Amino acid sequence: GVTRAPGSSNAQAHGFSSTQGIFVHPMSRVWRDILGVYVPITFEIFDRRPNIANEPNRQVYEVEVRAGMSAKRTIFYQSYNTTGIYTERVQIPFGPGYFSITVSLRTTHGIVYEDTFHIGFNVDYMGGLWLIVFLPLVLASIPIFMFRRKPNWEEDEDYGGSRNGILGRAG
Repeated sequence: GVTRAPGSSNAQAHGFSSTQGIFVHPMSRVWRDILGVYVPITFEIFDRRPNIANEPNRQVYEVEVRAGMSAKRTIFYQSYNTTGIYTERVQIPFGPGYFSITVSLRTTHGIVYEDTFHIGFNVDYMGGLWLIVFLPLVLASIPIFMFRRKPNWEEDEDYGGSRNGILGRAG
């Protein structure tokens, strides 16, 4: 369909019937709550214009990733010279929350193609917090239970064992 980018005066045709554009792959489009610092985004740049292989100066694709629709919330920008599938790890510096991620492509003609998907970023961090607390306790208790010292009754002073004192030999 035809969409209109906010703040721009030109309309863009986007979709599989378009000759060029960008779209986010289904593996990145699936709703998920991401725990961690980086968000992996997989997208594909395509260009099916006729005779584009003979115009290397027109094969410049500027990709911008924004957290939301505002240009002030740009979290990634890179220029590509070839079409293909790319996976980029981006960091969202705005803290935990629910975000609408917009991936946009600007061509050398100034046409902008956009695709949007939604994620949760570090929203349910308490789900992973139990691993940080519980796992070290379990790992520390395993050697304690495996290597318990068996009591030796002959060395116990109350049962008439060794006559050595605390510092070794008793006089």
